[in-house]
Amino acid sequence: MGRPFAPLLRQFARRLHYWKLRRAIDVRTERLLRPLGRTLWPRLAPAYRPLLSRTTFIAVTGSVGKTTTKELIAGILARRHPVQRTTQGGNQPVDIAHSILRTRRRHRFAVHEVGVGKRGDDGVIDRSMALIRPRIAVVTSIGDDHISAYGSREAIAEEKGKVVAALPRDGIAVLNADDPLVRGMAVRCKGRVVTYGRASDADVRAKNVRARWPDRLAFDVVYGNVSVAVQTQLCGEHWIGVVLAAIAATLAAGGELPEIATALAGIAPTPHRMFPVTRDGVTFVCDDAKAPLWTIPIALAFLADARAPRKILVVGRLSDYAEHRSAYVSVAKAARPIADHTLFFGQWAWNVERARAGAEDDRVQWFNAFESAKRRLSELLRPGDLVLLKGNEDDRMDRFLKDTPAPAADGQAAASAHEAQRNVIIVGLGNPGERHRGARHSVGHEVVERLAARNGLAWRDVGGAAVAQLARQGASVVLVKLDAQMNDSGPALQRLQQSIAIEPLRTILVHDEFKLDPGRIRGRLEGGDGGHLGARSVLSTFESHRFRRVKVGVGAPPPGRSLVDHVLGPFDENERAAIEGAIDAACDQALVFVDEILHDGRQAPAAVPASCPARAGG
Repeated sequence: MGRPFAPLLRQFARRLHYWKLRRAIDVRTERLLRPLGRTLWPRLAPAYRPLLSRTTFIAVTGSVGKTTTKELIAGILARRHPVQRTTQGGNQPVDIAHSILRTRRRHRFAVHEVGVGKRGDDGVIDRSMALIRPRIAVVTSIGDDHISAYGSREAIAEEKGKVVAALPRDGIAVLNADDPLVRGMAVRCKGRVVTYGRASDADVRAKNVRARWPDRLAFDVVYGNVSVAVQTQLCGEHWIGVVLAAIAATLAAGGELPEIATALAGIAPTPHRMFPVTRDGVTFVCDDAKAPLWTIPIALAFLADARAPRKILVVGRLSDYAEHRSAYVSVAKAARPIADHTLFFGQWAWNVERARAGAEDDRVQWFNAFESAKRRLSELLRPGDLVLLKGNEDDRMDRFLKDTPAPAADGQAAASAHEAQRNVIIVGLGNPGERHRGARHSVGHEVVERLAARNGLAWRDVGGAAVAQLARQGASVVLVKLDAQMNDSGPALQRLQQSIAIEPLRTILVHDEFKLDPGRIRGRLEGGDGGHLGARSVLSTFESHRFRRVKVGVGAPPPGRSLVDHVLGPFDENERAAIEGAIDAACDQALVFVDEILHDGRQAPAAVPASCPARAGG
C-alpha cells in the first residue's frame, strides 16, 4: 500500500522544503534592504519632491487623533482624486520620505502624518517639513504625549507649531479653536487660518452632537451659512474634533460640505483606534495605539455613556507611566463605578493591588501574563457584553480577539449566536474601479459577480465593501468585493468585521493564480499565500492560514513581460473563452466549500479535484 504513495510523499517534502527556503530568502532580503532604504529614502526624496508641483501636500500633526484625521482626509479626497498617504503609524522623516517617493504626478493630494522625536529630538519636524513642503497644515490638539521628553505642553506646542510656520504665503493652517495652545499657533502662519471646533467663533463648528454607544458619532456641522447633518462610523464623542479637523482640511482643499458629509458616512474607524469588532454576541472596542494617562478619562467616558448590559475594561501598559503605582491605582479606582469588571495585565499590573477590596474582589483583577488575562476574560464573557481594550501598541490588545472561546449563552441569545456561526463568507479578491475590470488580477471579483448573477442577487455597500447575500441550506452565504487595493485586502476585510462576523475557518478566498494555466482552477483547504500578495495580506492580518482558497489560473507572463504587468493586464481573446469556463467552475467549487463548512466537513474538495480543467456552464 505504501509504495504508490512514496513518490507523492517525496514530491510533497521537496515542495515544503522549497517553500521554507524561499520564505527564508524573502525574510533575509527584506531585512537587508530595509536599512538600505532607510538610508536612501531621505536622500532621494528632496530631489524628487520638486517634480510633484501639481500635488497638494497636507501635513497633519497633534498629540492625539492625527492618524485618524489623516485617514479621514485621505478617504474624503479619494472619492474624487488620486491620493497618496503615509502608512498607518508612519510619521517620522524616513516614513515621509518613503511616502513621497511613492507619490506620482497623477496624485492630486498627498496626506502626511507628522510626529515629533520620541526623545525630544528638535530636528524631527524640521526635517519632515523640509521634505513635505505642505500647502495645508492641520493641528489636532496638544496633550501630554512625550511630556517626559519636552517637559511641558507649551514646549510640545512650540515644537508642533513648526508645521504651521513652514506654510508658504498661500498656505492654509487648519487649527483647533477649542485648544488654546493650538489656536495660539495662528500667529505663526504666513497664510490663511481656518479654525474648527465647538467654539462659537470657529469657522467650522459642530452642534447637536450624539455618540452614545451603540450609536456612532453624529452631529450637525456649520460652515458659513450652510448646515449639514454628518453621520460617521466612529465610536465616541471624543472624535468630534478629529472629524471637524478633517472637514475643515478638505474644505480648504476645495471640497463641498454636502459631498464631505456623504464621504464620511462610508469611512470605517481606523484599526487600533476605538475599532469595534463583534464576536459571538460580544462587542470588543480595541484602542491600543497608545495609552498615555491623560487619554484614560476619555476612554472611561465612552464606557460610562455606553448602553450595554455589562461593561468590561481591559488595560495594558500605560504609556510613560510604566512603573508608577499611583497611575495604575487611579485608573482602577476611576473604572470601578463604570465597569462591571476591570482586568489589568503586564509587567506593572501588580500596581493595582492597592485598589482592590480584598483577595476575593473580582471587580478589579491583575495578571502578569497575557494568557492568564485572556483566560479570565473568556470566563467572564456573556452575549451582549461591551469590552473596551485599552493599551499600548506593544501590548497587542487585538490578541484578545483571536481564538477567544464563545461566551456562555442560553435561550434566544444561544440561538442567535448559533445562527451567526452559520454564516459563510466568500471573498473575491481584486482591485476596485472600472480600469481594473476584466484584469487577470481581478478575476476573483468576476467569480463572486457570477455567483450573484446566477442567483439574481443585488449588491449593497457595507463597511467599505460591496456585499450580496445568498441563502443556502438555511444559512446565509455572504459574497464580498472589497473596495481596497489588492495588497490592502487584509485590513479592508478586517474593517468589514464591524458589520459582518468573519472567521477564517468559515471564509473562502477566491483569487487569480499565475502558476495555473488559464481555464484551470484549484481548491485548497488551507495553507500559505503562495506568493499572492492579496492572500498574504489577509493571512497576515488575521494571523491564520486556515482560509479555504479557490484559485483561478491566469497563466504565467510571456518572456520579457513582468509579472506585475501581466496580472494587471486584461485577458486576450484566446484566454477569455477558457476563463469564462473557469469562472463557472470556480463558482461551483466555492459552493462545494460552502456545503462542507455548513456540514462541518473537513474532507478534501470533492466536486473539483486539486487541479482540473474548468468545465463550461453553470
